[in-house]
Amino acid sequence: MQGNPIMYSDHLGDSVDYAGLGDRLRVGLSRLSSKFNKEFKTLKNDKSTFTFDRTPTEESGITETGEGDFTINYRFGKDLGDDRKAPIGKSPFHDLFEETFHATDYLSGSSGMSVDPSNGTLSFTRKGAQIHGEARAWQFAANNAPFSKKHGGYYKHQGQKYFFNSNNTLIGRIVNAKKDIGKIGSILFEPQFFQSDKNEFGNRYEFTQEKPTYD
Repeated sequence: MQGNPIMYSDHLGDSVDYAGLGDRLRVGLSRLSSKFNKEFKTLKNDKSTFTFDRTPTEESGITETGEGDFTINYRFGKDLGDDRKAPIGKSPFHDLFEETFHATDYLSGSSGMSVDPSNGTLSFTRKGAQIHGEARAWQFAANNAPFSKKHGGYYKHQGQKYFFNSNNTLIGRIVNAKKDIGKIGSILFEPQFFQSDKNEFGNRYEFTQEKPTYD
């Protein structure tokens, strides 16, 4: 936690917590997306309190903090590292969108997620549920988080720049899969091969994600 949580309250008396001012600003910007705002309101109107907390060093995820309340830990911006660059192409907001979706999916009662009693983390209880749940969450983030590389992007290697088109970034492939959750699940849980267009020197760069996103 980044100091004491900051309470957000609206005229209805509902509340969401933020670990710091930065979290409040990032969530506020995300709410400009009508899709994210819908998920946010689901959290805000629930009896549990969800605290948004940027985590620069840990994996993103959701943890029960006691008495049914939760912390949404998410990486942001440069914390995502090479995940932001083609051929992965995440938005700097990707993890915030993805974890928020997981939280509301859990509240729906049909996600196949539960709280691990040993450490309080929210996780899937079955492999099939994990593939389906992660596919839906990545689909949500890929389509709605701003500044992603879903239309393609550049990747620099050994002083040369290479352009990966939308079919050769992970985010682009998810967006292009549209509503095919099964296909998105395969993209996430099977190794991927990416190849750039030819650059100005006539060279291509190949990138193999030998391990699946979820190994």
